[in-house]
Amino acid sequence: MNEIQKISFDILCTIKRICGLEGLHYALAFGTLLGAVRHRGYIPWDDDVDIIMPRPDFEKLMDYFEKHRDELTPYEPWNRSKHPDYPYELTRIIDNRYILDVDNELPCGMGIFVDIYVLDGAGNSLEEARRMLTRTKKYSSSIFLSTRKSLKVNGTRGWRVLLKPLFYAYVKLLGRQYFTKRLHQIINDQDYASSSYLACLEWDNTLGSVIAKADIENPVSVSFNGEDFNAPRNYEMFLIQNYGDYMTPPPEKYRVYHHLYKAYKKSDCK
Repeated sequence: MNEIQKISFDILCTIKRICGLEGLHYALAFGTLLGAVRHRGYIPWDDDVDIIMPRPDFEKLMDYFEKHRDELTPYEPWNRSKHPDYPYELTRIIDNRYILDVDNELPCGMGIFVDIYVLDGAGNSLEEARRMLTRTKKYSSSIFLSTRKSLKVNGTRGWRVLLKPLFYAYVKLLGRQYFTKRLHQIINDQDYASSSYLACLEWDNTLGSVIAKADIENPVSVSFNGEDFNAPRNYEMFLIQNYGDYMTPPPEKYRVYHHLYKAYKKSDCK
């Protein structure tokens, strides 16, 4: 865990440096932001790094990586446009010196990573943005389920236990491309410039990514692992909508990492 955290932190510092050079907006988010506020670093049982970026800034970051590919090695973007077997809609910046073995997922060559949740225009009120996420999350959930090697019902309760196998068969039959096409039809119809609220429409299933555009365009600074990083201006509200009483750690039994993968250095995979 400590090794993974160190490697992902180095990736995060590289992203921060590029954003500073290019004047790009970004902010720590989700468990990484919670770790910064509650622990001033990683949550001890967390195994990844999350940031949010507005769509225009994200596109500029991708251009920068393309133009400076050689000097940024071993770091590179990992998404479906470059790696068709990659099972997610969100983009990751990876360290390609490593390879992951992910539970219930076909291998795609991905290394240790930082998640980038891209924010698209989602309307002009909190409720409008949440309605938009409710509309898109059925497609992002279907995309995720369609890429699983097998169905797992752990944690599923009640009538969902009976329906989930049927839904799994349905998404497998239609295939990932069907849901991806419909998701991006909705995303492409959104106008970033005229929206005062943003959300990660391509991947967030929790309704937790909704944020006022002004909060990421006018960030504040928080300390994470001894370095200063951007956080949303009203980060307390962001954390409350994701975690409730975010300063109280969960019970001991829930203090576990959640990605269920093993990471290997490629030089050791012989």
